Order: sequence, then C-alpha cells, then structure tokens
Amino acid sequence: MPWLLLVGFAVVGATAMAYEVGWTRLLATQLGSSTYAFTLMLATFLTGIVLGSAIFEWWTRRRQARQSTFALTQTFTALASLACLILFPFLPQLLPTILRATHESFRGLVLAQFAISALAMLPVAILFGFNFPVVTLLIAGSSGREASASASVGRAYAWNTLGAIIGAVAAGFWLLPALGSFHLLAATAGANLLAGNAPLRDGRAAARACQRVQRCALACGCIRRLLTLFL
Repeated sequence: MPWLLLVGFAVVGATAMAYEVGWTRLLATQLGSSTYAFTLMLATFLTGIVLGSAIFEWWTRRRQARQSTFALTQTFTALASLACLILFPFLPQLLPTILRATHESFRGLVLAQFAISALAMLPVAILFGFNFPVVTLLIAGSSGREASASASVGRAYAWNTLGAIIGAVAAGFWLLPALGSFHLLAATAGANLLAGNAPLRDGRAAARACQRVQRCALACGCIRRLLTLFL
C-alpha cells in the first residue's frame, strides 16, 4: 500500500474538518450562531459530500480512478476554496434580498441562510465527497487479494479519521485563534495544494519532488498575495 497515499488521505480528513471549523466561524458572523444557522451549515456540508459521492459513482462508470485523479481533486478543492473566499464579501448581500422577496418570513430567513451556506461551502464539500471514494478505491486497488483489500480500506478509514481529529483540534484550538477564519481557510487551501502536488508514488526522483514543492510554494505565495487584496 502506498504510504504517501495514506498520508494524503489523512490530510484530506484534516483539511475537511479545518474547512468545517473555518466556514462555520466565518459564516456565523453573517448568519448568526443560532441552532438553525449551524444546522444548515452542517447539512450543507454533508449534502455536498453526498453529491460528490454520487458524482463519483457516475464518473467511475466511464473513467478509471488514478493517482492523478487524487491530485486533481485536491487542486480543484483549493481553487474552489479560494474562489469562495474571494466571493465571500458579496454573499451577505443575498440575505436582505431574499428576506425582502419572502416578506421577511422565517422561511425566507432559512432559505437565505441555506443559500449563503451553499454558495460558500457546497463546491468544496462536493469535491471532498468525490475525493473520498477515489482514495478508497486507489488504496483498495493497491492490494492484490480481497482480504488484503478489506484491510487496506479499513486502514484508509483509520488514517482519514485520525487526520480529521487532528484537523479539528488544531483548527479549533490553535489555528483559528492565531490566524482567524479567513486566513485559516486560505492556509487550508494551501494544504490541499501541497497534498495534490506531493509525489504519490514511492520511488519518484527527488529532483522531481523538489520541483513540485517549489511550484506549491509559489502557488501558496500567490494565494496569500491575492487574498490580501480582499482583506
């Protein structure tokens, strides 16, 4: 089993929880911290995961998952997160617009909160839902026998869960207080870029790995410079 792929899967779990913590905190400044708002945020994220898994089921009928697929999904996750951060200052304008259109009813408030949550979180959540079965399939496929494949899938879930625990604790207790919600989400996008550009096959040349790290560092620097324009 490629151990680098397991580490990448742990990073996926960590970044998923970091996004959840960061977006929940960031959206709370606009949607409030009520039970309804938090429920809609969580439901939106889980809906995206379901949609992503359904898209993967349709996609895998026509294509074969490869390690490059994992790299692409991580890159697209980072780009989607960056796009949502850029558009975030404009999202609160939807709240009064939808409330006026629905005569300031409770249904209108719920609809507005869901719309803002969906625009902010759904693209990234869909990609996470797509990426999860991709990695599981790759890890299971790396094992020859059925029993070995089952053990590989179990090990993959363990690594992903471990990464999710670390990501939730690190984001909630250290990164969020130190960086703030906006910079936490930007840093998480950088982590997705690093995971997507990391060499996933054992034995790749060190020079090629260094080139990938350099490109990731350049991309992360560009993200940081671009995001400062919107702070």
